[in-house]
Amino acid sequence: MFEEHTILLVDDEVNVLRALRRLFEGEDYIILTGENAAEGLKILERAPVDLIISDHRMPGMSGLEFFKKTLPQYPDPIRII
Repeated sequence: MFEEHTILLVDDEVNVLRALRRLFEGEDYIILTGENAAEGLKILERAPVDLIISDHRMPGMSGLEFFKKTLPQYPDPIRII
């Protein structure tokens, strides 16, 4: 039996989030989106995630800073910037 995986997409550009979501349409993934790193952190508090795809350049907190902040508490997700 196939196990469903969850992907978190974090980007400050809504059109990029929509495009990334379309890439995974028709696949057996749960897609969660955050429009900035703070939203991404809130999502991680509520839901287990297998993969995080983040923009690097975002206002407030870069993707690299976001990954550094999440790594100690959420070490298991694969990260792509």
